[in-house]
Amino acid sequence: MNPWIALSIAYAAGCVSFASIVGRCRGVDVRALGSGNPGATNVGRVLGPRWGALVLLLDLAKGALPVWLLSAPMDGLPAALIDPEGGVLLLAAATLGHVYPISARFAGGKGVATMLGGCLALEPFSALGAVLLHLLMKRALGFVSVASLILVWAVPALRLLVAAAGGAPADGVAVLALLAAVVTVRHRGNLARVRAGIEDRYDDDSPHLEPDRKP
Repeated sequence: MNPWIALSIAYAAGCVSFASIVGRCRGVDVRALGSGNPGATNVGRVLGPRWGALVLLLDLAKGALPVWLLSAPMDGLPAALIDPEGGVLLLAAATLGHVYPISARFAGGKGVATMLGGCLALEPFSALGAVLLHLLMKRALGFVSVASLILVWAVPALRLLVAAAGGAPADGVAVLALLAAVVTVRHRGNLARVRAGIEDRYDDDSPHLEPDRKP
């Protein structure tokens, strides 16, 4: 497959907002409730943890499937930035589709689950290490947003460590770091609320069925 077609398909997959779809099926607009973010955490707060878990799995899948199904030699693209089969660029395209979907005027979610899904398909051991760190930090700090940022930065850091140990090449670390930077920018509102002491904690599972604040 032409690499540009593969990247376009990955981006289109990322543009599918499962949070909004699940919300519509349940008769609510998740963009107008809770934090207003079309992602698994907000769906869990608005509709309950089962629906949040469903959106999480779907967002993971839309990051993983392009890497699994479309990876192929990316001839003509800068080899220094990608792995030989182009998986890093495919997960980047899917993540950017989630964050900047053309179908929603480029106003999407924050990209953590989609990026993680692609990383799980690309290099599962580093990604699972990042997930473990995320869970520990979420428990220790109490904020999903901060733990999520630790997760996305842990992915390129662990990829470098694995490469240094001789376990895998470090191709694509620059792209993963750029994606982590994009996700960090999308969390700037969360970070401001953490500093102000008004950020929701992960253990607050009560439904947020009223307009609250935008991300």
